[in-house]
Amino acid sequence: MTESDNIRHRVDANNIELVRIVFVNNSGVPRGRVVDSEKLPGVLEDGANVTQAMQSFNALDRLAPDGQYGPAGEVRVVPDTDTFTELPYDDRTAIMLADLHDLDGNPWDAGPRARLGEYLREIGANGLTPQLSFESEFYYTDK
Repeated sequence: MTESDNIRHRVDANNIELVRIVFVNNSGVPRGRVVDSEKLPGVLEDGANVTQAMQSFNALDRLAPDGQYGPAGEVRVVPDTDTFTELPYDDRTAIMLADLHDLDGNPWDAGPRARLGEYLREIGANGLTPQLSFESEFYYTDK
């Protein structure tokens, strides 16, 4: 059984209706598509189209005026089958992380997960292991 078959079985067995296909844009904002479970097999195979402009939207949901990517052109949001997860807080919904591919099926140059994968392979080939963490910042004010 392929991973795609396994996902389809889990979707059917658990009455999953919607699957969120999510990527992170250049501003660090999660973006994506919500796919009806009936259309999931096609999306697992071919991905779902989004505009290249998604990589030029800022954290305020505004298209950067001098952004590299405008409204013309599309890329494919291709789900990573290893990341299929049922959401415990949203009934009948699952989520998958996605890679961005060009229309020929190659990893898109502006896709963050592809770049991260290249970086990890490169440093791994040099015997290095990255150490990562989140940097939480906030302001404390006294009125």
